[in-house]
Amino acid sequence: IVGGVLGLAIGLVLPRWFGPDPAYRTTAGNLSDRELYEMIMQRQRLNQFAAQAIARSMDDSSFQQVPGSFFGPAQDEYVVQTWLLNKEADELGIHLSDEAVIEFIRQLTNSRISQQDFIAIRNQVGWSESQLLDAIRYELRAALAENLLRPNLYPTPDESWEIYKGLNVTTEVAVAEVPVEPFV
Repeated sequence: IVGGVLGLAIGLVLPRWFGPDPAYRTTAGNLSDRELYEMIMQRQRLNQFAAQAIARSMDDSSFQQVPGSFFGPAQDEYVVQTWLLNKEADELGIHLSDEAVIEFIRQLTNSRISQQDFIAIRNQVGWSESQLLDAIRYELRAALAENLLRPNLYPTPDESWEIYKGLNVTTEVAVAEVPVEPFV
């Protein structure tokens, strides 16, 4: 029993001391090189899905430049930021249903792709439906957390109205001189 406990302790502790250093150390946790690589690959596949879905939803007359990085660049600092924002989303209690993610896909494509096109694009990037929905949900949760945590740089409509009134509303005042001496 002592040998088993000692072996377990050594097996759990030694890799931490002598194992590879994490790619990123944060207060929210550490990311290994493998985890970072998987997040970069996920972002690339998501961007590929978005570009193909948008391209198929456009007709030839409305063809525009299809964004190559709809969900953001597939680079270390950007995927780590998304990972950190998902940690914040966990703390904020942000949850998205499958229906919300599907509605996002509909808005992305203006509801112009068929179920068969959706399946073809999904298969081309190599994901099942649940994997695709989970990957999009991951990105959307990060975006929602960022929107909630970022300070509002623009005034609210009420604040804008008060600023407008302060700059543009004038008041006319009728003033009458009252001698003070009779009241003394």
